[in-house]
Amino acid sequence: MEPITTLLVMDISGSMLYAGKLDAAKAAAKEFVNHLRPTDRIGLLAFHTEIFYVQPITTDRDLIFSAIDSLKGDQDTVMYDALLEATDILSEVKGRKAIVAITDGIDTLSQSTPESVIEQIGPAGLSISTIGLGDPDQDLAEYSAIDEEALVFLADNAGGVYAYAYEEESLSEIYQSYAIAFKSEYQLTYTSPSTLRDGVNRALSVSLADTAQTLNGVDEEPIVYNPGGLVPEVSEPVPLLFFGAIMAGLIMLLTIPSLINLIFKPGEKKTSKAKPTQKKKPKITLKD
Repeated sequence: MEPITTLLVMDISGSMLYAGKLDAAKAAAKEFVNHLRPTDRIGLLAFHTEIFYVQPITTDRDLIFSAIDSLKGDQDTVMYDALLEATDILSEVKGRKAIVAITDGIDTLSQSTPESVIEQIGPAGLSISTIGLGDPDQDLAEYSAIDEEALVFLADNAGGVYAYAYEEESLSEIYQSYAIAFKSEYQLTYTSPSTLRDGVNRALSVSLADTAQTLNGVDEEPIVYNPGGLVPEVSEPVPLLFFGAIMAGLIMLLTIPSLINLIFKPGEKKTSKAKPTQKKKPKITLKD
C-alpha cells in the first residue's frame, strides 16, 4: 500500500490555552504520529491570527515531534484561512493525502469561508477530518467552548469525519483510530467498457459486498465524470472517400466568392485621349 501524506493543522489561538486544550492536542498529535508507518509522511501547520508552516512534509519523526513541542498559544483564530492554505500545500503532493485539524472550531478572523475550503479540496483530491476540543455546554463567547456545528459541517462536506474529545486520553484514542482508518483505505481503478471519448457523462456507483459495512464519506448519488473529447469519437472508422468529399466541398465554398467576382465584375471603359488641334497661323497679305 502506498504511503499516506497527512498534514496536521493545529489551533494555537488564545482559546486553546483554556481547559488544557493545547496540551491535550500536543500529546494526541504525537500519539497519532507514532501510529503511522515509517514510510508515511507528515507535516505540521499551526495557526492563530497568523499561519505558520511549522514543519514541511517529512518522514523524520524527530523533526515533527520538535515542531509539536514548539507550539505556543496566543491571539485570535483564522481556522478557515489555515485550512485553505493546507489544501494548497497538499495540492502539489501526489498519492493518498489527508488533513487532520484539531481545534475548538471558533473562527474569529478568517477571510475565507467553509464553502471556499470545501470547494478547494475537490481539485486537490484530499479529505479533511476535524477533532473538536472544548466544552460543548459553554456559550461560544467563552474561551473553553467549542463550535461543534462548524466542525461537523466541514468534515461531512470534505470527505472526512468529525470526533469530539475533551480529555487527552479520549483524544489519543481518536487519533489512533484515524491512523488505522487511513492505512485501511483502498484506491479503486475502473475501466469503462465504453472507451469512446464522446463527451457523454458516465455515472459510477460503488458498493460493498458486505451490506453491514458502509462507505464512509460516500452518499447515495453516483459519481459523475466526463471522458472529454472536443470532437466526439465514433465506434467505426469513417471512409477516406467521405473525408475527400468534405474537403472538396470546403474548397468549392472557398472558390465561390472568386468565381462570383469574375463573372459579375464590371468591364473597364476605355477612354481615348483626343489629340489637341493645332491652330492654323493666320496668313498676312501685303497690298500695294
